Amino acid sequence: MEKKRLVLTEQPLGSEGLKLSIMELRPQLHRAKVAQCMFGSEDVENGKPHRKLTALDVNDEYFAQCLERDAVCLHQPEEHQVLEGKVFYEGKWVNRSHLAAAWPLPLCT
Repeated sequence: MEKKRLVLTEQPLGSEGLKLSIMELRPQLHRAKVAQCMFGSEDVENGKPHRKLTALDVNDEYFAQCLERDAVCLHQPEEHQVLEGKVFYEGKWVNRSHLAAAWPLPLCT
């Protein structure tokens, strides 16, 4: 912030950490609420979308608005894959939550 650069932090939308005063009192805080399923986050086993609600806090209001564009989930709740359990991926058993931790490329773009 001091060097006038863009700052972004990521937390799960329901994170208790977002309620801490050190998080809420940051200057120029603009929170974008993003459903990662709208950017292609999906289960590697069955292709069901991962809703994965995420808070992207940035120090630029316009950037927050851009992040939220087309980021509201349009799926029915039962259409999502719950981020529990393991899947066999690339020759080993991996937690679904671990795989869902990676941002989908369209969100990065």
